[in-house]
Parts: sequence; structure tokens; C-alpha cells
Amino acid sequence: MGNLIGQPNTASGGSTSISGNYSQNEANRTTFATIGGLDSTLTSSTKSITGGDFEGGLTIDHRLLSEAGRNQIGKEINYSKNLAKTPFTAAYGAIKSDEDNKISNFFNATAGATIANTRLLLNQDITAQELAGDTNLIAYDGKNLKENSDAKKAYGFYDSKTDKAALNSSITSKLGENEIAGLVAHEAIGHKIGGESEFVAGFVEDAVKNNWSIYQKGNNNFQLTIPISNPSSNEYASGVVFGDRVMPALQVMTHEVAFGKSHATVVHTPEPDHQKLYAGKDGYVLDEKSGNWIRTWGAGGSLLLSGNLVSDANRSRDIDFSIKTYASPNLVPVNQEAKYVETLNRLDSGYKDNLVYDLFPNLNNSDGYNSNSYVSGLLNAAKINVPEIDLKLPGYRKPVPVENFGVGR
Repeated sequence: MGNLIGQPNTASGGSTSISGNYSQNEANRTTFATIGGLDSTLTSSTKSITGGDFEGGLTIDHRLLSEAGRNQIGKEINYSKNLAKTPFTAAYGAIKSDEDNKISNFFNATAGATIANTRLLLNQDITAQELAGDTNLIAYDGKNLKENSDAKKAYGFYDSKTDKAALNSSITSKLGENEIAGLVAHEAIGHKIGGESEFVAGFVEDAVKNNWSIYQKGNNNFQLTIPISNPSSNEYASGVVFGDRVMPALQVMTHEVAFGKSHATVVHTPEPDHQKLYAGKDGYVLDEKSGNWIRTWGAGGSLLLSGNLVSDANRSRDIDFSIKTYASPNLVPVNQEAKYVETLNRLDSGYKDNLVYDLFPNLNNSDGYNSNSYVSGLLNAAKINVPEIDLKLPGYRKPVPVENFGVGR
């Protein structure tokens, strides 16, 4: 007899297993017949069927039922292929490269590419920091560096002393998603594992660029996850062999105060070779965190949120670089820095702290100015272009009139 048994079983991991069993047993049989009263034997025999058991199983991966699931299966298949071929391509590349330490380069390149591919596989819509892992990822604007700085034209660098990877935003802003991801991997994985080896870093970069469309198809926002270039809060200058720091000398910085609105101040951080000229000078304070002498020009209300608009240098939050949300490019050429600093000091001293303070100055009302009005007004009086800042800065477009700084008196 036949018996078919099927019992669906939902297994963990999103799959369904179906098992089946069929068995049949039949013995030999003989048929006898009598014809016309004569004893005549007709024998009909069948082949014995014994042990005819059949067992089978089928496991269905639920991911096959959706496009996203099928894509994930495809990624895992490609990952397995990459896992298998990476050592061979790394070995061939290490042998062909001009670098020494070919054996260590082979192992480091294999490890780096595998780490990068694993992060791409496991993190859907991966961010730049997720690809960088535990390495701190930062950005700088090469346009603010001196012409003879190595970092100015570099795509980025890795600082092993502080475990920080930096990308040059003036270059990465022009690249595609896979190219930027490759650079992140180049610095944060390749150089972290392979040291100064450009072969290892380049091998890891190529692995990410070549596999980006496989593991991160549809991830069109990777570039948006690159940190904003904010040199005031990046302390990599002291630990990087590039020499010239990224921080502009004279700039406008902002920090958020409340409800998405920001406060601006003018900040002077002298160049490294000019620091000694300002050390201990009147108006300058030592930033313990960076070791730099700095000075700020700003203002606030004499009665917190009311009273008169009073100028005030080096206010506690103005010199706290850790809270800055924006840092402008250099406001003046470095070779004219000293002249403009002297001008700012003179104009700041010329302000008599006699304007009415208004938290939200009304453009249609001549009375009332705030700290942002002070900054844009001070720059106007010094004949320094006021930078356009895409932030909510109440009063920034209502500058303190230049005559309030002693101009024309």
C-alpha cells in the first residue's frame, strides 16, 4: 500500500521545510484457473516490490518570495565568491607591486578587503562612519590650506597616532558614491591595517569601489554622511605629518542657542608660526584643549536677554570650539591678518555699548540689535566681506551701523 505524509515546518531564519515519505511493499502472487473441467493451471506472477521506501525534503528560503530577499541572497553569493578569490588577487597584486614586505602586504590586503566587504554586506545603506568602523572619520577643506601643504591636494590621510581618517571635502564633493566610499576604506581600513603601504590601501579601496553596486545598490546618500568640514573642532593637526594645519586664521563661527537658531562670533586663531606673537597679548586666551592662543569678538545683552547690546571678548561659549556648528573660510589673506586684527580691535573699542538689545531684531524697526547684528556690523566696519551663512541667524542681516564703531566720527 502507499502512504504519503507531508507536514510543513516553519524554521527559524525565515525558511519553511517540507518533508515527505512514501513506502510500498507487495509480495509475489500466483493465480490459478480451471478451464472446461480439466485441471489446468495458469500462473501469473508479479515482481516482488519490497523496501520501496522514499524520503525527501525541501527547504524554502522565505527571501525568495520578495525582490529585496532575492537581492540579499545574491549579495551573499557574491560575498562568498569574493571571499574565495580575494587571497588570490591579493597575492598576485602583492607580488607585482614595487613595495617590499610582500608577504605582510598580502595578508593585510586580504584582511582589509574582507573587512570592507563584510561591512558593505551587513550594513544596508551604510554610512561613512559605519564603513570606517571605530576609526574617527573627519573632513577638512583643502582650499583653506597653504599652497605648499601636502594635504591641500591630497584626497585624505590617516593619522595612526589618533586613529583618525580625514577626507579632503574640496575633492570628495566632486566624486561619486562608490569613489567616496573607496576613499573612506582607503584611509580608515587600508592604511589602518597596512600602515604606509599604498598597495594595501589601494587594494582595499578597489574592493569597495568594485563591489559597491553589488552590496549597496540604491544607496545614493552615502556622500551626505561624510562629516561636515569643521576644522575648529578637529584636533588632528598636531598628530599629522602633513605639517600645515587646516584651521583658517580669521573666521566666523557659529553655535546653536535654541530652537534651531544660532549665534555668531568672529574668531582669530593665529597661524602656528604666528602663535608666539599673540601669546599672552591683551585680549588673547590660551585654549587648553588645542594649545592655541585665541581671541573672539562678540556681544550679548547686558541683562541676559534685554538691556543694552554689550560687546564682550572671549565669552565662554564663543571660545568653546566643541559646540561649533559652522566655521567659515578664511575671511582675509594670511599676509594681511595682522592688519585686520588691529582694525577689529580698534573698531570693537570704538563701540560704546549703547544700542538697545533685541533678541529678535525687527528689520523695520531701527531700535534693537543683537549679537549677530554686532558681528555683521563689525565686519562691515572693517571692510571685510560678510560671509553668507545658511543658518537661522536672527539679526545677522540687520548689522549694527558702521558709525556705531566710530567710523566717520
